[in-house]
Amino acid sequence: MELLNFFLLLRLRWLVFGRLAPTNNPKPLKNMAKVYGAVTIEAQRCKGCDLCVVACPADVLLLQPKEVNDRGYHYAFAANPEKCIGCAACATVCPDACIEVYRVVEK
Repeated sequence: MELLNFFLLLRLRWLVFGRLAPTNNPKPLKNMAKVYGAVTIEAQRCKGCDLCVVACPADVLLLQPKEVNDRGYHYAFAANPEKCIGCAACATVCPDACIEVYRVVEK
């Protein structure tokens, strides 16, 4: 019975703290590289389907409201490129494969 209580206590700590024992003074992470995303869009190939705008978790992309490309579509553009996290969700859902995402590492 004591062993069962011990495992239940461990499980409870795991659920509450995300680890087996709480740490009172976590060590700060120093000298970690920061990863940013950089997105490029081929505006002439974009048909403005809006899938990339919906898929972006960081609200980086928008459709161009006033301009159209050579094919007559409102194309996607990076409205907030500094917010890009490099997840490539937009490039994954793009049916025209006109989006490329790069991860930039800054030390």
